[in-house]
Amino acid sequence: AVVPLLEAHRGWRGVAVDFAPSAVALATRRVGDLELTVARCDVVNDALPVADGAVDVVLCLFVLSGIAPEFLAGVVDKLARALKPGGRLLLRDYGRFDEAQLRLKKGTRLGEHHYVKADGTCCFYFEVDDVAPLFARHFETVSLGLDCRQEANRATRQRR
Repeated sequence: AVVPLLEAHRGWRGVAVDFAPSAVALATRRVGDLELTVARCDVVNDALPVADGAVDVVLCLFVLSGIAPEFLAGVVDKLARALKPGGRLLLRDYGRFDEAQLRLKKGTRLGEHHYVKADGTCCFYFEVDDVAPLFARHFETVSLGLDCRQEANRATRQRR
């Protein structure tokens, strides 16, 4: 997702990190001539692979939901330090009562809206009020909202 963003904004510099080696390999193949650093990184325990104030944009796609709530503030601090003055952090993650949360089996709950998925990874489901305070110290909020959609089974026309 960061590749199209950087293609649309030539001159921006970005960093793509993921814990999964397969995701890092996929992103590395797509870099081309973009100003993009790709690396495997545990954002809780590792330093980011860029200097402070080095990137124009940080794109967090389903990153924060995989981090235990007690480590979120530290991760947001790292992300904020990586940005140039005036840089942007773009976030998309799981929302409370997301379809993925509703499908979780009983016995998978670790805490309030914090679950372990079938693949063994953990996932937190956010409310806007959970996210806003995490970013308030470092960022001016341009837009923060919840995307609510109703889905329907095409065969049965049953809505959820």
